[in-house]
Amino acid sequence: MKNWGRIRKLLLIRASCYFLLCIPIGLQAGRPVSKTDFISKKILPVWIYLSDESEYAKYFETIEMPKKTQQRLAKNGILTNKSGDDLIPTEELRKMIETSVVRLRHYSRLLRAFSAEIDLMNLKRLASLPIVGRIELVESYFGKPPDLLKTEDNSKIKMAKTTAAYEAQLEQLNIPAAQALGFTGAGVRIGFIDTGFLKEHEVFGDIISSGRLIAEYDFINDDANVGDEESSDTTTNGLQSEHGTAVWSIVGGYNPPAYIGAAYNAEFLLAKTERLDKEIRREEDDFVAAVEWCDYWGADIVSVSLGYRDFGREENYFEYSYEQIDGQTTVTTKAVNWAFERGILFVCCAGNDASNFDDGGLLTPGDAFGALTVGAVDAQGIIAPFSSHGPTYDGRIKPDLCARGVGTYSANNYQGAYRTGNGTSLATPLIAGAAALILESQPELTPAEIITELKRYADRIDHPDRFYGWGIPDVYQSIVKYEPTGFPKAKLSVEKILAYPNPANSTINFYFIWQNATPPTASSRLQVYNLSGRIVFEKTLSSGYGGQKEIVSWDLKNQSGAKASSGIYIVRLQSPDYLKTAKFVVMH
Repeated sequence: MKNWGRIRKLLLIRASCYFLLCIPIGLQAGRPVSKTDFISKKILPVWIYLSDESEYAKYFETIEMPKKTQQRLAKNGILTNKSGDDLIPTEELRKMIETSVVRLRHYSRLLRAFSAEIDLMNLKRLASLPIVGRIELVESYFGKPPDLLKTEDNSKIKMAKTTAAYEAQLEQLNIPAAQALGFTGAGVRIGFIDTGFLKEHEVFGDIISSGRLIAEYDFINDDANVGDEESSDTTTNGLQSEHGTAVWSIVGGYNPPAYIGAAYNAEFLLAKTERLDKEIRREEDDFVAAVEWCDYWGADIVSVSLGYRDFGREENYFEYSYEQIDGQTTVTTKAVNWAFERGILFVCCAGNDASNFDDGGLLTPGDAFGALTVGAVDAQGIIAPFSSHGPTYDGRIKPDLCARGVGTYSANNYQGAYRTGNGTSLATPLIAGAAALILESQPELTPAEIITELKRYADRIDHPDRFYGWGIPDVYQSIVKYEPTGFPKAKLSVEKILAYPNPANSTINFYFIWQNATPPTASSRLQVYNLSGRIVFEKTLSSGYGGQKEIVSWDLKNQSGAKASSGIYIVRLQSPDYLKTAKFVVMH
């Protein structure tokens, strides 16, 4: 790391072997394009934002979603509240833009914008179109990655063993016990946004033969090949697919007794977005496009072992400030929040930058309100020194949970080959697989509820902190002790309030136990404050007897009847004799 200075295109942790871990990539869009930008480059990548004026409504039509996607949206209440998120440009509008650019790449429903490449003449023509609101530059940063094949002990390639080297990482989360109940991810659709995938590896044979690879797309080359393409996207000896192959195998791999993944019977979506060869542009629009692609294809969960923070060389350097790690600022964070609202659980790596930033090095989109962010621990459950952490700029604990990210066993991108590696990239799919098992066991759960259930029996539930979050979950306990209605089975101290689900995006319940054996005759008051100290919800309660359980529901509407904005809130129960408080997150 020190040999690269500030270049962190790729993050590597030195262990028994080198391994691609959590790739900070990405660029920031936001600077308006000007004529002077074309002095050094004749063609530039841009976002073309479209006007949302009602007079242009005729240029948009509702996208027809697959049945699986409609079911997910309906479960999360989205279909009853249609918005522009389901609108796409008509063919007339697409042709209008396409004839005004050098190359048309993607359309983003989230941003209401086209990603394209333009020249100076295009800029003038686009600026004359009334429907074009603004044109912003997609910045580019360059860096040469190191040779990932170098190892300290020449043990990079490991053939399949007769002993199950994968078992320890699953047992740490009590996944084998959940699998023994019959939960293997069946019916859950999991997306991966990564570098590429070796579909031919033996651990994916059952997925391919059974038709559980639902869709795949290469956003680098705009084709349906997510594997290595030697002429255009491979570094050395096929490394393009190494990272994605490892991550996918940790969830979906199945080749007993050599290897079993956490949710091997799930369905899968594979999005190839990140190139590793030298001096290739990393564009945020590919990530956003992949998020929307996963949404279209009905993803329930998406595993993201990519992160964004700083990029480039000294002469062309960009860094997201700590103030921007606030859960809602960067474009990739906005994309994750958008997907959360649409019922997709994004499981994101925290990053491997703990020692490189004074603030803990949390990568975005791991800061998103809607992200289930994952840190890395070793076999003993001790946090890895490289594992990035929060708090976020707005004060939330990150990561949320931890899993094995030191010596994690996975498939390598050679047929019959396996390996170990380190990093939050490898911990992330373990949690994604755990989430899939919980969703299989309780299909009605929303992303917020899955997060809450994973935290409920985690080993640091009573004392979460900025390094471990809520700790290592126990998937088996989350499944067998799930309480679908009424008061949760989890033991709740009389001194505390439990906010569930947390984060919340439609309704939240406040659970607590009345404390005094003989309640006072005076009433109690439950109030919700935002961080500015303003009351957004309150309810007067008749005090109950000691030990009596109480549930208060809030529909997330403020005193004026409008939806409370996304952010951190404090709930406060004021009794004549005592006070209970708790924090929670609202995520729309």
